[in-house]
Amino acid sequence: MATDYLGAVCQPASFLRDPLLRQGKARMHNGAPVLWSGGFARVFMLEVKGKPHALRCWTSDPGDLTKIYTVTSAHLLPLRLPYFVDFKLHEDGIIVNGSDFPILCMEWVEGPTLKEFLEETIGK
Repeated sequence: MATDYLGAVCQPASFLRDPLLRQGKARMHNGAPVLWSGGFARVFMLEVKGKPHALRCWTSDPGDLTKIYTVTSAHLLPLRLPYFVDFKLHEDGIIVNGSDFPILCMEWVEGPTLKEFLEETIGK
């Protein structure tokens, strides 16, 4: 499943459902989309109208996470807190091998990963 996302992300106009994201272009390196891997997801950088976005694609069934993201977003979005970036869950956001899968899209933020931050902070 993880490698199946590569082709879809390279062709957002054909495989992403959201009209705005369909206009995007994956950040590439050596002919392949740049990606960051976690325990059960891959994150791609998608540039849309000159702005980088993080596109999170699950490599296994996210289970209740889609429901959790929906509820969390509904609660946080109206608060407009300065230390959170907006994010949106697209339940049928990407087509891979003819099937729809959820994706999470958010503003791209430069900085250490959570793991790097925790390792640095705990190590002090």
